[in-house]
Amino acid sequence: MGPMRRASALIALLALAACGGASQEGPASAKPAAAQSCEEETALACRDACGAGNAACCERAGDLVLLERARGPKRALAATEALGKACDAGRAHACHKLSRLVMYGFPGALEPDAFRSLALARKACDGGDQAGCGHLGRMLLHGIATDPDPREGASLLAKACDAGDGGSCEELGIALTMGQGAPRDPARGKALLVKAMQANEKGCSAGDARACMVLGTELLWGITGDRPDKAGAVKRFESACNAGLADGCAMLVDAHREGYGGLTKDVARAHALAEQSCADGSIYGCIDLARDLANGSGVAKDVPQAVVIARQACETDPAFCRLLGDFNARGTGVAKDRPKAASLYRRACAAGTVNACLELAVILVRSEAPLKDMQSGLQLASGACDMGRAAGCTLVGFILSEGEGVPRDDARAAAMLRRGCEGEQVAACMELALWLAEGRSMPRDDAESTRLLRAACDGGEKPACPLADAKPSERNPMRMKARHKHRECNAMIEIINAGVRELSKPPSGNNDLASSLRSLREMADSLDRVTEKASSLRITTPELVQYNTEYQGMTKGVSKAAREIASAADAKNRAALQAGQANLDKSVKQEDAIIAKINAFCKSIP
Repeated sequence: MGPMRRASALIALLALAACGGASQEGPASAKPAAAQSCEEETALACRDACGAGNAACCERAGDLVLLERARGPKRALAATEALGKACDAGRAHACHKLSRLVMYGFPGALEPDAFRSLALARKACDGGDQAGCGHLGRMLLHGIATDPDPREGASLLAKACDAGDGGSCEELGIALTMGQGAPRDPARGKALLVKAMQANEKGCSAGDARACMVLGTELLWGITGDRPDKAGAVKRFESACNAGLADGCAMLVDAHREGYGGLTKDVARAHALAEQSCADGSIYGCIDLARDLANGSGVAKDVPQAVVIARQACETDPAFCRLLGDFNARGTGVAKDRPKAASLYRRACAAGTVNACLELAVILVRSEAPLKDMQSGLQLASGACDMGRAAGCTLVGFILSEGEGVPRDDARAAAMLRRGCEGEQVAACMELALWLAEGRSMPRDDAESTRLLRAACDGGEKPACPLADAKPSERNPMRMKARHKHRECNAMIEIINAGVRELSKPPSGNNDLASSLRSLREMADSLDRVTEKASSLRITTPELVQYNTEYQGMTKGVSKAAREIASAADAKNRAALQAGQANLDKSVKQEDAIIAKINAFCKSIP
């Protein structure tokens, strides 16, 4: 063999060894020579071997090229090409990797393509890749890029779970626990979640970065009923991130932002991680980036861009519709729209996002008809509690203690409030303290009541502070009085907000005089309806009675002035027009002061 041919053969051998191909083993105490010589150019060696027809190297090249940040977004195109070659050559796991890549896309290079992802997941599954079957099962279960097929989706997830795929165990466990895509079955759901943790622990120990990431989320929430292990969660997230998994880095954002799991609070570091993981193709990172932009956390506030990112994420995968739901619920960058928020939460919940289920439960429980649905809210909150969300346990406790729309159950309510309190939900601690002070469904314990109220106060629950200082016998009457005021405040504020929404509707017609006058009269009619609703409120709190009277006087004044202006314009009476405008200005100026007084009073209630 000539020198050049021998050199070429040696290079091919080195590439094969670096990519997991056949190679001779060296002494046990040293790395194989091929691996040592390719450490600095493994991706290049793999690409060369891929070009020579080695499918294993194509798959490995696809993995490695995504880590080459210096190449920018275009690395995603190179990875797609390499994984595509491996998939076409029959490597089923490469089909699964490519399916995930095209599902979520890559900023600046690759648009999300759920339909192609579905086809690739099916190809991976047909080729025997269980993770691919799990991904296909999830898409069928939730109807992503296809009509929902819960039966087939659950079957695929179950088979993948039985074959050792922890992600599939978790997906099916969540569906059964929450009752989304499958009938609610908490016992079977918990068994699957336990199985998921075991599989992910095994996978993480074997160096599977995604298994480490998923295990981290399971530890973070304590989904099997164990106490959350934030330190353990951060450890797994760091392992995944250090292995180059962008999603793993994204999972560290909240840990840095809030300072848990042994990390110090560092908003700048949290934002840098969000920005980098999003640029590296993590949809979780992009969601974190959108949240930072909306709040101005670690970066200049840019609400419009935050909404764009949140909308893109929701369109890519319904599981990521929660943030857009938050924006609609709060009116962040979009019109405040609780029904639309509920619809978005419902989509994310149905796709397995537990926190979206919890947000939906809150809306269903705390809204008026037609959104109000106590039974559905209870089921969702119960599922969230079973999934380790202490806020869900707290909500279940409040629902069962009040007995509105569902049977009252003090014993179970007390147990749920205790779980919520143990999960650092200060509202649950305060409520539990009031039960202890009263001896409701448990022996009276004034000392423990005081301790819990002090803890709730220290945790930021301001209403608990005066209660902690009061005599135990006075605590519940004080709280009942405050709740009565809160209910009256909320009722009045809802009337005012409904009026604002009514007046915010676009005017009918064109910009001509006739249309403008019609719009004035429509505004007057709307204000008359607001006045009527405000006058029908049954308010007993003296301050609110006074503010309600002032508010009605203001709405009546604006309505009257609007009609005066319209009539004066019809009659072409300039003097009357000017008088009407003066009356309108005088009435409108009262609004800010009245609203400020209502807000100040309602916020002052402990």
